[in-house]
Amino acid sequence: MRDADPSAVFQAAEDALLESGYRIDRREHAAGVLTTYPVEGTLRDEAARSRTRLGTPRPLRRIAQVRIEERTGDVAVYCKVAVQEQTTEAYRMREYNLRTSDTPGYTPIDREAATTKAQNTVWRTIRRDKREERRILAAIEQRTGG
Repeated sequence: MRDADPSAVFQAAEDALLESGYRIDRREHAAGVLTTYPVEGTLRDEAARSRTRLGTPRPLRRIAQVRIEERTGDVAVYCKVAVQEQTTEAYRMREYNLRTSDTPGYTPIDREAATTKAQNTVWRTIRRDKREERRILAAIEQRTGG
């Protein structure tokens, strides 16, 4: 965007994300980065796609990140929307089988070390949602007159 104010573009990006149903997790104004909380359950046809891989649907979520960079007289805006699937059980089975020592006293408390479910949940990025990225970028451009 030529001759755009980086602060105005940052605010437009935040507004576009909020309007798209995301909630802002991190605002790093100095770095020009906005990151959203994960959005679960509103992923159109992703469940059908994941069902074809292993036979059962997995929980999915989407995380958006917008990065704004100021260049000589220009402002560049980048958007990345990652679609992730939950792979906790597969990760646990793999991690257990790849252990380097055979410890007979290995108990459940040793495996999880009394941590929370959120800390033990593993998410794997399976693809980017380029349609959503373009939609967010178009909303930013519209807000800045761009």
